[in-house]
Amino acid sequence: MAAAGLCVGQTRVVGEFRAADLGPNTTLADYLRREDALFADMVWQGMAKRYPDGYDEQRRKQAEYEIQIICQMGFPAYFLVVADFINWAKDNGVAVGPGRGSAAGSIVAYAMGITDLDPLDHGLIFERFLNPERISMPDIDIDFCQARRGEVIEYVTRKYGRENVAQIVTFSQLKPKAAVRDVTRVLDTVAATAMEVMAAAWAPAAFRRSTRRAKISACRPGSLLARLRDISRTSAWAKVSSSGMPDAACRSIRPR
Repeated sequence: MAAAGLCVGQTRVVGEFRAADLGPNTTLADYLRREDALFADMVWQGMAKRYPDGYDEQRRKQAEYEIQIICQMGFPAYFLVVADFINWAKDNGVAVGPGRGSAAGSIVAYAMGITDLDPLDHGLIFERFLNPERISMPDIDIDFCQARRGEVIEYVTRKYGRENVAQIVTFSQLKPKAAVRDVTRVLDTVAATAMEVMAAAWAPAAFRRSTRRAKISACRPGSLLARLRDISRTSAWAKVSSSGMPDAACRSIRPR
C-alpha cells in the first residue's frame, strides 16, 4: 500500500502523523526531517519492546544501519503506514502472518511489528530486501486472515482516504500442459494420469496437421476433460471397491 503523500504548506496530514496545520513556512525539507525522526523514534521504541532485557551491539548496529538506508532511500513513510495497519489488525484480532519474503530480513520491520521473526536469529539478510546499490521499491508481503482482510482494507481506506488507496489484481494464463496438470490435481488423479493424457493429446498424428491446428485440437476441453473425468471416476471406484464399501455405493461411481 502506498505511503501518505508528501505535504507542503498549509496541509493536514493523516496516518501516523497527527492531523495538524504545518504552517505556511513549512518546507519540504522540514517535513521530511520530521518524517525521518518519527520513523527512527518508532523503531527504537519497538526495539525496546522486542528486547525488554536489552539488545546486543550487533542488533543496535543493524538497526542503525537499516534506519540510515531506509531514510536515505526515502521510504520512512512506507514503513510507518505498513506498520500502522498491521498493528491495527493485530490489536483488533485479525490474524496476521509472521512474515514472508525478503522483508523478514529487516530488524526494523521486526521492531515495528511488521514481521515477527528476528532476522539475526535466523541468518536472514537485509540487503535482499533493500539494497542501496540496487534502487527498487520495498515490497512487503503480508498475509491477513481471508475472512477479515476486508476490515483491514476498510481501515486503511477510512484513515488515509479513498483516493489514496488502490487494490492491484494480477492476471495469469495457463498453458495447455499446465492446465492439464491442474485439472488432474483438482480431480485427485495421480501425476502419471496427466502425462498419459498429454501424451495422447500431443500424439504425432495430431502434429501431422499444422502446428497451429494441433495446438487448437489439444486445447479443446471436451476430449481432455472427458478423458480426465473418466480416469478420475475409475480411480475413485478402485479406491472405494478395495476399501470394503457396499457394492451399491461402488456401482454409483463405477465408470460407464
